[in-house]
This record gives sequence, C-alpha cells and structure tokens, in this order.
Amino acid sequence: MRILLITTDYPDFQAAFYHRTPELAASPYADQIAAREKSHFGIVGGYAHYLRQMGHEVGVVIANCENMQRAWAREQGMRFCRAGARHLVMRGGIVPWIAGSPTPRWRHDIVLAQVRAFRPDVLMNQALVAVPSSLVASMRRYAGLTVGLHGARIPESFDVSPYDILFSGHAGLAAGFRELGAKRVEVLPHAFDARVLDDISIRRPTIPVTFVGSVGAIWPDRMKWLSALCRRHPVSIFGPTRLASEADGDPAVRKAYQCERWGEDMFQVMRDSSIGLNIHAAFAGQIANNMRLFEITGVGSLLVTDYKPNLSDWFDMKSEVVPYCSIEDCVDQVGYYLEHKDERAAVAAAGQRRTLRSHTLEKRIEQFASIVSAA
Repeated sequence: MRILLITTDYPDFQAAFYHRTPELAASPYADQIAAREKSHFGIVGGYAHYLRQMGHEVGVVIANCENMQRAWAREQGMRFCRAGARHLVMRGGIVPWIAGSPTPRWRHDIVLAQVRAFRPDVLMNQALVAVPSSLVASMRRYAGLTVGLHGARIPESFDVSPYDILFSGHAGLAAGFRELGAKRVEVLPHAFDARVLDDISIRRPTIPVTFVGSVGAIWPDRMKWLSALCRRHPVSIFGPTRLASEADGDPAVRKAYQCERWGEDMFQVMRDSSIGLNIHAAFAGQIANNMRLFEITGVGSLLVTDYKPNLSDWFDMKSEVVPYCSIEDCVDQVGYYLEHKDERAAVAAAGQRRTLRSHTLEKRIEQFASIVSAA
C-alpha cells in the first residue's frame, strides 16, 4: 500500500530541531524529512519505519513545518503563499462556500498538493486539529482510505464525516467519536518505540525523580501535585520553556524546572532517572492510557503513575509499576522507592520487560496495518 502520514509538530520542538542543525533548513525536502523521522519525537517516524519494514510505500508530511513545506514547494515549482488559507465548505450542508481562516495559506495549499502528488491508498491524519476536517474532505478525492489518529480531547464541533476510520489510543475518546457518528472507530493503544534503546545511552541513573511534561488548563491538578512532590523529594522537571513562567507562583516547582527536552534527548532524561512520574490529563477520566506509561517503562525506569481501574490491562500493579491513589500517596510511594533501591530496580526491570513484550509500537502498527488493509 501507499500510505501518507500527515502530522504537525510543537513549535518549540521545531525551533530546537533546526537550532541543533541549522544547515538543515536549506536542505532538500527529503533530507529534512529523513532527519525528522530519526528524531524520535512523536510517533510519525516510528510509523514510517515499521510500515516500510512491512513493505509499504510511506510518505511523511509535517504540515506546519515551514522549512520543510517551503522546500517541497520550491522543488515542485509551486508558489509559496503566506496569506490566510481558503477552502470549500458547505453552508448548512447544502450551499458551497469559500471560507477563509487565519491559518497561513501554505499550510493548507501545500499539504493538499502533497496528497494530490502522492495519491495514497491510505491517508492518515495524525493532527486532527491543525489539519481540519474541511481540508481532509478536500483530500479525499486524491486518496483511497482516509483515517485519523487522535489521543487528546476531541475538538469542539468536530466533523467526523471525512474519515473512514478514526483511531484513538483512549477508549473514552473512541466512544466520543462513535457518539459523533463516525463511520468506524478503532482503539489503538499507545506504545513504546523500542528503537529508542539503540539510540540512547544505557547507563546508571543519575537523576532521582523526573517529570517530563507540561502544565496548563487541561491539567488542573498537575501544579498542586508537582508542588507537593517538589517540596518533599529531589524532583527534576523537564518541559516546554513556558512551564517556568507557569510555575512562577510556586518556588519549589520553579526551582525543580530544568529545561525542555525533545525526542531522543527526552528519552535519555527518562533513562537517566531512577523514578519517572506520570499523571493523566483530566479528560482521561478513569482510563489509563497515555504515552508516558510506555515511555518510562520502555527505557527501564520505575513508573509511578496515578491509579486507574484499567491500569491492570497494561501492567501488573504489584510487580511492574507503582500506582498511587492521591497526592499524599504519590509522595509516600516516591519516598519509599527512593530508599529501597533493590525493590525499585526489580519493579523497573519487570515493567520494562512487560512493555518490550506487549506494548511496542511495532506491535501496534501491525494491528493498524491489518485493520486498514482489510477495510
């Protein structure tokens, strides 16, 4: 199959990506995409790798990366336009109408041209917010099967109609898509890309406790949780630079904040940590399934995570991970495992074995390929 993967990147990651290799910005499109796929940021590189390994022809589009999209447009002799995007919508579901948006025009025009040029058998959109349903509807004429992958809160008034299949790693989000009338919904759990272990240093941990992530409106309890932990334990926080300003009102959190880390560097920080902390976003409800569950265990660190009834679907809660039921319980569990090195190492090793046995990205992509090939 010909499979085209469309995603977007955090602007902070893009800035760091090109700061590390500034010459890449002027390189050919293929070179930029190849470097991006190897970065271990997000899952698009893993999808591309394992699907190609299975014999599929795969293209990757980073829809909001101006350097890459400008290079593609230049190589195709296509004009690069910065004006706001315009696209066809149906007013009231009946009347054709050209609508505009503040999104730069190149973000829509170029990705649509890329779909038209690639003519995929399967078009997979991994950026349901930034690459809106109205644009996906325009892409359908150039693609066979149109699928989406989403792991965050469902956008308000989201239009499911352009998608033949919607995938989510979260059963609650999958149920939400069904309620919106999606043609077909599949749960595809998050996973760990085991190739990471070939690209990071496997060495003795030097950081006692780490949290890698963000704070903000969709994590209303996260700052309170972090504050309690930072006041009691040697916690290091790695996340977007804005986290430092968001933590300004809490000296303990501000002191614990280190810097941002992306892709391979993020996994190295996790590996260098004795204990990795996890807390789900509020929209997760009572369902455990986010990337950190499998990233922390995958690199071999001890996962301390908030208890959810289905956590046992992924791990043995007595021997492979450490669940907590409250902020106070989390503080106590972290303190215990900091003091009991042998127990900590045993649980971490068991958690890693479980992830590498049952929760690898390669296994998930085999499941994805089986579903789309049969559709």
